[in-house]
Amino acid sequence: MVETKLLYPLYTLTSAAEHHSTRFERPTAIGAFNVNFYSQAVGILKGLEIARAPGIIQASKGACDFQGSPLEIQKMTLSAMKDLNHEYPICLHLDHGNKDSCLQCIYSGFSSVMIDASTKKREEIRNGNKVIIEEKTPLEENIEATKEIVKAAHKSGISVEGEIGVLRGKEGDKESSVEIYASPEEIFEYGIRSKLDIIAPACGTCHGPIKEFKKLEEGLLEGARQMFYEEGIEMPFCLHGSSTIPPEMVAEFMKYGGKIKKASGVPMSAIKRAIELGVRKVNIDSDLRMGITTVFRKYFQEHQGIQNTNEILKGIYDILYGNKEAKDPKSGKILVNAEVLDPRVYLVDVPKELLRKSPKGSCLEEVMSLVEAQVSNHVASLVYQFGSVGLTIDRGLTLEAMASKYNK
Repeated sequence: MVETKLLYPLYTLTSAAEHHSTRFERPTAIGAFNVNFYSQAVGILKGLEIARAPGIIQASKGACDFQGSPLEIQKMTLSAMKDLNHEYPICLHLDHGNKDSCLQCIYSGFSSVMIDASTKKREEIRNGNKVIIEEKTPLEENIEATKEIVKAAHKSGISVEGEIGVLRGKEGDKESSVEIYASPEEIFEYGIRSKLDIIAPACGTCHGPIKEFKKLEEGLLEGARQMFYEEGIEMPFCLHGSSTIPPEMVAEFMKYGGKIKKASGVPMSAIKRAIELGVRKVNIDSDLRMGITTVFRKYFQEHQGIQNTNEILKGIYDILYGNKEAKDPKSGKILVNAEVLDPRVYLVDVPKELLRKSPKGSCLEEVMSLVEAQVSNHVASLVYQFGSVGLTIDRGLTLEAMASKYNK
């Protein structure tokens, strides 16, 4: 039997944020932070402890593949929680899943899943070359795909998030150079008919560290929220692609050998405005990647020659600074050393058992302690801005309680 008693459904956390926003007129959202390895999870948890806040630890399909399976991510997260004696509510969530990965996570002890059926691909031949076109899924198809996952998840009290519209940027094996918005009416119909718990509408943000953010589609969020409100339905929204990419973080990344052009994030003012308009979950990934990779680069520069003391350190160093080939796990593109941003690129050959547990006593102990500090400080600073500091959760709404609620 997969252990789930320490985890909360996403509905519980976002519902608490909604009630806090309404009752105290203090707009509140829960931070959702992507994870790939144990020390990153510890850093997220420590940051939430500093802020005395509930939080969402989420894994992409790529993270599950990196660690071997969703079950390994679940076990790793619970291990980090137990090692820290973590006392604040945590939801373990699948980010951007398809049908198969959602079902895997439902049966592997996650407390929430996201089904992303918002886009589909088709092939075209142009000038003799095969081109993959990504386009918006018809609303009816998106609803049916989401309903299937809702039915499977709700049996066990597991929350479901779904996406509607198309965000620019790259996430997993999906990439789009355009953004396509659903209308408020479509968002409302999607939520009502699919019976999911939280909606991620495309509304102006963008995946990846180069967002070129222009504006938040306020009318879209306001219109959809009003429709749900008039029906007496609590429907929180999720803001995807919302990493802030602070300029000082970019400067630090480049100071220690990183190379990235036009890196920019979503202004905190836009995130706060989105929270005022009903966003109750804010996704952060690129911030953590950049911060973690900067820690590794800085560590090697400040500890000259340390890579020669251990094969594991040498393998990491050779990808970041040497001649070892590096491949982006998302696109398969071969990267120049300075372009490497994703920790999964340079941690690829580190034994997975080492990345799933405390690095104490290993060659990674020192650098991973620095990673934990970097992640925890950034998570805490964001959570304060999101307004969820000290947020109280109704401990009655566990997975078991939600299963009863869903299946009445």
